[in-house]
Amino acid sequence: MTNQGTCINVAVATCLVGLLSIAGGASANPDGIVRTQTIARSGEAAPGLDPEADFVLLCRPVINNSGAVVFEALLDRAMTGPEADNGIWVWDGSTVRLVAWEGDLSGNFAQLQPPQLLSSDEVVFMATDASGVAAIWREQVGVAERIVGLGDPVLPDDELLAGFLTQPIPGPGFVSFAATHDASPDSDYFWMWTTRFGSLDLVLPVDTTLPDSEFDAGEIVDLTLSTTGDHVFTFTSDVDPLAGVWRERDGGLVQVVDAQDYDPSDPDTYYRHFKWLACGDRRTGFYAEIRTGDVDPRAIYLANDSGVQQFVTHYDEAPNLPGVQVRFFSHPQVLDNDEVVLTAALTGDGIDESNNVAIWRGEPDDLQLIAREGEHIPGLASDVVIRDFQAIAVNEDYAALYVSLFGYTVGDNDRALILIDADGDKHLVTRVGDKFDVAGDGSDLRSVKHIGMLPADPERGRSPLNAGGTVAFMLEFYDGSNGVFTAHLASPCVGDIDGDDDTDQSDLGLLLASYELDPSDPDFNIDADLNGDGAVGQPDLGILLADYECDPHNPHNI
Repeated sequence: MTNQGTCINVAVATCLVGLLSIAGGASANPDGIVRTQTIARSGEAAPGLDPEADFVLLCRPVINNSGAVVFEALLDRAMTGPEADNGIWVWDGSTVRLVAWEGDLSGNFAQLQPPQLLSSDEVVFMATDASGVAAIWREQVGVAERIVGLGDPVLPDDELLAGFLTQPIPGPGFVSFAATHDASPDSDYFWMWTTRFGSLDLVLPVDTTLPDSEFDAGEIVDLTLSTTGDHVFTFTSDVDPLAGVWRERDGGLVQVVDAQDYDPSDPDTYYRHFKWLACGDRRTGFYAEIRTGDVDPRAIYLANDSGVQQFVTHYDEAPNLPGVQVRFFSHPQVLDNDEVVLTAALTGDGIDESNNVAIWRGEPDDLQLIAREGEHIPGLASDVVIRDFQAIAVNEDYAALYVSLFGYTVGDNDRALILIDADGDKHLVTRVGDKFDVAGDGSDLRSVKHIGMLPADPERGRSPLNAGGTVAFMLEFYDGSNGVFTAHLASPCVGDIDGDDDTDQSDLGLLLASYELDPSDPDFNIDADLNGDGAVGQPDLGILLADYECDPHNPHNI
């Protein structure tokens, strides 16, 4: 099993994506509509541990659509010892609970792998026990359950899982994985399995005869899942080292593309090197080369029930950028609604190193530009532009970008986190050097030194951005502290105190509970101070009443 890294080695490598030591000093969120939430901070006692220990470094937060956040953390070694200083925790919207800890006395979690967060707020992760045996675990409401591990007897004939388990991939109500099997003709070949938490089902065994193909399935090379639960995979065979792309739906196998499909009349022309799988509800995306003579054109292809079409290849015209061509492209993303996200390097008229990468989203024939290097970020000095995209997360309505900056006034404050709303407007969340409100009430402002946001990994069901536009990230501050936070765009309803995007009786109740209270009173709610004068009184009540029944989802109060 490949070790993907605990939080301790991530701390110096991949935990803080693209982080550099930088200095600064300004105030964040100039447009005033970004709201942040503190999830957990270093120096706090880590919940669920016996003996107690404090968080030292929190990292790699991932969020789901209900707003739950799972993160990894290093603990104070003086309190835990060096072999028990790494764990996984989840925030369920109100409290942080322990998922797994390497110091667990059971010995089950000697080494933890990055977790997956399901839509049900359950956490699935892989762990290696004290004997070196890898297993997949599921945690629900504080109880961890072993799903399957190497050496387990499994169907159909109680053979044993042997040698290797892939990282689990979450689906709707189940988790899938590939594993070698002692009944395999070759111990390096994978069988594909899915578990629905109580049953273990074989999806695709080695040597399955695939319909409409001359191949039998061999090793599962790449595997991903749609949110509807379809398995999309590539495989090898005894005939071809990469024989095709297939989609499993409702127990049936559907061929997306076969290595011999491109031009059956010409045996020297064929697909090869399938990779970069992506899938939505009905659309499947993949990268392939077309072998034709001595030329290997590389392209991204999209397939649906109507067939396969080439989406983009090198030197295609870039969408909405006249005179500009696509030079290179990265892994495509197919969203749940079957729209496509394309990130590409550019060449052509007016293109240089300052503006040569762009991101689009939309239907293949109607892509809309989301962001591009060289663009200005509202709220910053007019000369400050995006220099590079460090991490990207895009869904149907929102985008979150961790970027480096360029400009005469940038200095050392050259990293920022940006949220893009459904209208395409960009909003600054925070920037290196900003004063960040850690406590949420203005009482604890700390200067940002590092920003960390994971790039979205749709193949593994991991994203720092959810469908509601909330982004999860980590910050390190100049005082040496750090924490995990979320940010979302505030409602256009100015009287929305409780953060549910409308102004109603609940908000009125919260305002009245703080009405004319001293700000030092523990029951004082700073969010009820709608005019920002440090108190809650008649002016705030007037603002709320003028905004009463505001609902952006029902603007006419129908």
